[in-house]
Amino acid sequence: MDEFDSPYISQKFSRIFQDYSARFEKKRTRKEYVYVLNSLCNEVECDFLDLNFAKIQTYFSHHKMDLDSKTLKYQLRIFQAVARFLDEHASDYDLTPHFLSCFLMLDFEDPDVFIVPETLPDFASIDKVFAYLKANRDTSVFLAATLALRCSLTINEVVSLKKEMFFQDLNGSYGLRMKVSQVNDRFVKLPQDVVDIIQVHLANRTQDSVFLLLNKHGRPLSIRSLQNRLRDACLACDVKPFTMNHLRTLSTAFMMKEGAPPDKIAEYINIKNQDWFFRYDRVVEELKDSAVDYTHLKIVW
Repeated sequence: MDEFDSPYISQKFSRIFQDYSARFEKKRTRKEYVYVLNSLCNEVECDFLDLNFAKIQTYFSHHKMDLDSKTLKYQLRIFQAVARFLDEHASDYDLTPHFLSCFLMLDFEDPDVFIVPETLPDFASIDKVFAYLKANRDTSVFLAATLALRCSLTINEVVSLKKEMFFQDLNGSYGLRMKVSQVNDRFVKLPQDVVDIIQVHLANRTQDSVFLLLNKHGRPLSIRSLQNRLRDACLACDVKPFTMNHLRTLSTAFMMKEGAPPDKIAEYINIKNQDWFFRYDRVVEELKDSAVDYTHLKIVW
């Protein structure tokens, strides 16, 4: 019988997994599960029983560009199946059922293997939506969309932002400190227009919470809520609905268009494999033909 080789996987989880894997008819299936579970726990440096949404998000963010979509979806199905078993049998193992919900929170979008410029929103549509959000005082969605378009943050990263992550260095520049692992942090520099919007957002907010973005009830803004509110804003403006990922794609393409080196872009948006940059070629070509007004992007509230 295969053994877990991750130093982070507990004996308790190993025993539970033995019970779960007794249903497998093929030894190969169990080996595949063991391999994937080892990989997850080794990378986020914790037991499967101690996982939370932030750690799960970190794992998939790291591998979104270096593993193909089929592999990532396969891994996600494995994690969800094990998590569902833990929830269904929580009382048997003295656990609190919450594991599956952590994985269901994940906004799992396919990597942009083929980016078709025609599917991306034009700037007139984006401007209409931003104007609508401003008119309706929806600073949460306005700021979320800004962070995607200006800083290439994923929707998972955006909804996980906390006030404590923001800092100002000795030179007066602002940034985000985002934990990548137990020993490594990622630093994201923030443009001044984004900083201004963040300051307006926090100044007008009445709820006290560590999270940057909140819903109308003062609770952290969820991925689903953000997606729905952005879609509703698009429909209200009579424009083709676009997503946070569309905005992030445009953001990365803009960095390339303006001549930022691929290694610097990869570092900024936190991806390891640069092979996917060719996917943006057509987007960059389209942007070269855009009106000069859009060459230097700036968003104001």
